[in-house]
Amino acid sequence: MNPTAILNVVKKLNKSRMEKIIKFNPSIAENYYIDNNNIEFILFVNQFLKTLRLIFLAFYFSFFIGMGWLIMCKIYEDWYNFEVRNNIWEEELIADLFFDK
Repeated sequence: MNPTAILNVVKKLNKSRMEKIIKFNPSIAENYYIDNNNIEFILFVNQFLKTLRLIFLAFYFSFFIGMGWLIMCKIYEDWYNFEVRNNIWEEELIADLFFDK
């Protein structure tokens, strides 16, 4: 996701709208009290896209950290269960060798 590319599209649309205003109504185009270039809207879109990008990056980062943690826990769980089964098997083997049932 590239905010600059999306913002360039917004700027091109705004520029074409501004050219239409200049062509059909020059008095509005020269008015200093009207925000013809919509700079607030462009700044809002820019900040919104950057914030959205940050949210996505945080989500991706937390997802991969969580998946790594899950893999590590599963590996540890398998290793622990293997060790416990081997210890129980060794204890039963020793008990069978030395003690009659």
